[in-house]
Amino acid sequence: MYRINTDNDHMLIQIEESEFPEYEERIETWVANNSECIAEEGKQAPLIIGRQVDSEIGLLDLLAVDANGDTIVIECKQHAPRTTLAQAIGYAACVRGWGYEKLASISEGYLRGVKAELTELDEAFRSHFRKGESGEAEPQQFNRNQRIVIVGKAIPRALELQCDFLHEQGVDIAAWEMCKFESKDGQSFVGLSRIIGGEPTRPVKPVRPSQPLTSEEFREQCEDRGTWRVHERIMNEEYATEMHIDYTPAGYCFRAVRQDDEANVFSGYTDRIQLNFGYLPKDIEWNDFASRLRNKLPLGEGQLFPLLYITEGFTQEELDIFVECLKAFVQSIV
Repeated sequence: MYRINTDNDHMLIQIEESEFPEYEERIETWVANNSECIAEEGKQAPLIIGRQVDSEIGLLDLLAVDANGDTIVIECKQHAPRTTLAQAIGYAACVRGWGYEKLASISEGYLRGVKAELTELDEAFRSHFRKGESGEAEPQQFNRNQRIVIVGKAIPRALELQCDFLHEQGVDIAAWEMCKFESKDGQSFVGLSRIIGGEPTRPVKPVRPSQPLTSEEFREQCEDRGTWRVHERIMNEEYATEMHIDYTPAGYCFRAVRQDDEANVFSGYTDRIQLNFGYLPKDIEWNDFASRLRNKLPLGEGQLFPLLYITEGFTQEELDIFVECLKAFVQSIV
């Protein structure tokens, strides 16, 4: 690659790809400050509303919304392995369940941090996309759809094939390569090319919403697996009276009201309990907390936090220990 010499347009100056430290952080910063670089052709630049956002499975790099109020999960990598896609899908699955209040809370923290003039999500959205007071995206219309964007120095062929397959199936996904170049006279450049993206080649099929299980249906599923006595014990502990239970298409979740916030403390499935470590107080380091619980659990290293797996072979003593560990976790939050 060459650039034209501004002092002599008959001459070219060679440009070569260059390396630099903290590549992922640099990419993340560039995209956060210049979101137009990942905008689809003919569409407005997305509004970045979060950086290093805490989710149930980890920290997602960047969170944005587009002009329709739909969310965009942006994952930045130097060398994007095949596992990058699974990670991004996991983040999108978490974001899918976030309501306006959650997005507004994330947005306010981020926009205050970057010293934005407007920090309320609705106001920032209308200003960024130049929508009037009668604009299309009222709070309840945010996050109706999710989009995945992967940005990396290089997109390996295996990852490209995976993304291309999902794109052909109607999944809204894009992959970009972003590289830094330097010319021999010391000037720096960034090259950006879209590997996958644009409008999905196959129309998205309407998905019929899954219906929450009834308590009877969940019990029947647990009895088939031999795990009902564990869930029955969990649901009848004293801490359960301080929370309320909601059934989901896959199980149930216990929620607790804390001041103005409602926390999804843990979720129950037929074979496991999933703890939400995102709600642990900031003075508790979750790795240490998890290690302390793991040492007490009857299955030892067989337990993979934040999941507690349930087996039908629990003895009464093991069940007591299991419930005590769950109770310790709940008491640290509620």
